[in-house]
Amino acid sequence: MTTRIDSSSDASAVTVTIAARNMHAGGYSPAPRDLVLEIHARAASITSDGAVLPRISAEALSAGNPGWTVAGKITRVRFSDTGASARIVARTSPPQSNPRRSASQAERRGTL
Repeated sequence: MTTRIDSSSDASAVTVTIAARNMHAGGYSPAPRDLVLEIHARAASITSDGAVLPRISAEALSAGNPGWTVAGKITRVRFSDTGASARIVARTSPPQSNPRRSASQAERRGTL
């Protein structure tokens, strides 16, 4: 049994695509289980096949609840793996600008 996992990212999202299980001779297929992804980006929202996953505490995630949590710059996502394909999209937060710093920089450049 093999499962292909691909990922891609741009300025606004990280996308993880999990292909359906590829069964080989022997026919072993594990029972449905949870998968936990670690995404090295700070997410603002997560969808699984288009459905919004809830943001939960790290304790709730560790206890087996589906959803996602952020610790530092790592987003952890728990979802059910049934063997079917899945697409997880982590929308990332745009960087917060500091208006005071931006105005100060503009003053120095003479553009304010």
